[in-house]
Amino acid sequence: MNKNAHVVWAKNFYSVPFSHIGSLVDLRVTDTMLEVYKADERLTSHLLLPASTVNQFQTNDADLPEGRSWQA
Repeated sequence: MNKNAHVVWAKNFYSVPFSHIGSLVDLRVTDTMLEVYKADERLTSHLLLPASTVNQFQTNDADLPEGRSWQA
């Protein structure tokens, strides 16, 4: 399996900070937002993609290593 710094929720991919690749994280999902936590620390958050969206990536630039870009 390829590790790409994203978690999967509702058939879409949401980024987490690259330094946490392979870590066990918790998701908090509301009607509009997905938040990623490790223990009590919120690592990142995303607005949810529409329910009709499938296999799309939501990537925060801050989650990527410096000088890198994500290309799905």
